[in-house]
Amino acid sequence: MSDSKTISGSSEEPTSSSTLQHLTIPFNCRSQHGKVEITLQPNRDPLHAHGLDLIFPDVSQTSFAEQFFGFPVMHGAITYHIPASLHLSYGNLFGWIQFVRSMPGQIVAEDEHRHSGWEMDIFPYAKDLQTPFAYWGFNPSIFDAPARLLETNGKVQNLEWRAQSFLCILEDAGMTKRVKLVPGVGFGWGFDIQAKDKEIKRDITISGLEVLDAEKEWSDRLGLLRDLYPAWTFLEA
Repeated sequence: MSDSKTISGSSEEPTSSSTLQHLTIPFNCRSQHGKVEITLQPNRDPLHAHGLDLIFPDVSQTSFAEQFFGFPVMHGAITYHIPASLHLSYGNLFGWIQFVRSMPGQIVAEDEHRHSGWEMDIFPYAKDLQTPFAYWGFNPSIFDAPARLLETNGKVQNLEWRAQSFLCILEDAGMTKRVKLVPGVGFGWGFDIQAKDKEIKRDITISGLEVLDAEKEWSDRLGLLRDLYPAWTFLEA
């Protein structure tokens, strides 16, 4: 993608092949240009299943194909500033907020009905830290490799799983908890599970990467954020 297109602020159309999807979202933040480059591909890693061997240590390597292959692996990398600058700063601090929704098959808590089934996607260790960020840091990447293990009874349930990922900043680089969306930087992705052969086998289909109407979708998620994190301030887009 040329620098002129990046500076213009228009998103590059998603490209895909049978194994890889790619999407570039240019942005402007703190009067500097940047971009996020996202890739989405099926899990085919025979050695570590893109790290799922750490999340599910009881799944043997010989079962990776059955349990993990075909699920999506998403990675998003930030380039900021454009053009490159030696003057790196606290302005390079960003956070990723991700929401997920799975249906059917998910038991949705009563207070989640008001939020259309969306919930926060946070690492388990961080849930008691009361932070909305899945990732936070200096030009942080975002990574996710969701999977659903086969039921012990061998049955397969249909499932539609979707994620929305938003790039954010803290207005004063972390001095207070005022969260602001980076304009235009939100994307959606996910997967579907379809039972077949009398519900003992499954097809996994990765949904396409899509640029969200970030301001609209962010506004729709503000109620959930404000309910879950009352000590934080989430600004309108």
